[in-house]
Amino acid sequence: EQINVSDHVKVAIKNRPDLEQAELDLKNGELEVVQTKNGLLPKLDYFGSVGSDGKEEHLDDAYGTASELKYRTLSTGFEFSYPLMNRAARAQYKKAKFVNEQAVESISNLKQQIELEVRQSVIEIKRTEQQIQATKADYCIAGCHNCHAQIHELSEHYGAGYGVVHLWTLICLSLGILGPRERA
Repeated sequence: EQINVSDHVKVAIKNRPDLEQAELDLKNGELEVVQTKNGLLPKLDYFGSVGSDGKEEHLDDAYGTASELKYRTLSTGFEFSYPLMNRAARAQYKKAKFVNEQAVESISNLKQQIELEVRQSVIEIKRTEQQIQATKADYCIAGCHNCHAQIHELSEHYGAGYGVVHLWTLICLSLGILGPRERA
């Protein structure tokens, strides 16, 4: 039976937290590019203030006239600035673009690495199944629980019909320390 590698690659890419983190970092980098690009634009600020002055000879009297709003002041205006060379802002923008391009390449490399890992795993699964079937054994001995579960799933998936036994079960049987219900 053929294993559809592309489906497994899609699942692996979807479930990799390191790839998800890299894609979030890329989105943050895109925001950084926009922010640094805005630093290249001219700047126009509006400012304004409203206040009250106390114009008296003595401090107590000045405080009283200020609190009565007797002498009000108002100021407003615009401030326009455009740095002529703006080297620092240009350097930050170029750096942000470069970092963003690196992130895109990093994601591409990570996806290729994931695909390679999936393909290697499929090859290893097929090789293991062929080795087991070539022995024509009725049972396969597994050293750990993870191996037991994987080999059992292979047997069921390929309809091979061999059983899987833990190594510790055989050791306990040979020592005579397993109970009747523990022999399954």
